[in-house]
Amino acid sequence: MFTDKTLAAIQDTAPYTAEDGTQYPRNFPKSEIPGLIEVTETEKPSDESKIVTGFHIDETHTQVWDVRDKTEEDVAKEVTSALISVKDQAVEQLKWTDSVALRCFKVAVVFPDEWVAYVIALREVMCATEMVALPSPPTTEDGTVAYPEGT
Repeated sequence: MFTDKTLAAIQDTAPYTAEDGTQYPRNFPKSEIPGLIEVTETEKPSDESKIVTGFHIDETHTQVWDVRDKTEEDVAKEVTSALISVKDQAVEQLKWTDSVALRCFKVAVVFPDEWVAYVIALREVMCATEMVALPSPPTTEDGTVAYPEGT
């Protein structure tokens, strides 16, 4: 990442501006742009109790991350987002179980009880109001999906 003399951050993917205001395209060699200073990039903080809101460049041309503590509202949003993600996965799995049921129907095989139990468990995930684990489909001893016999 680079900055101009005003210490305004210039991303590597953005067009560059020299201290005299001249603009240069992305593919222009940075070493040939007058007044462009390389910024010392730092690793983005990974503290789970903090939220990164951005960064600024200090007077030593070092990237400084702006962070704040998570609020209860932030935590609630994360939980809600995770629950929505699990529910989205459950929807995809329910669609897949429909194709398994269709396989059974096409060859006149009764939809097995373990598959019925799996579908019920997925529907319970869809009704959950708090975080739940996504159930696993019926599997064989070697861990592969146990499609109904004869399908």
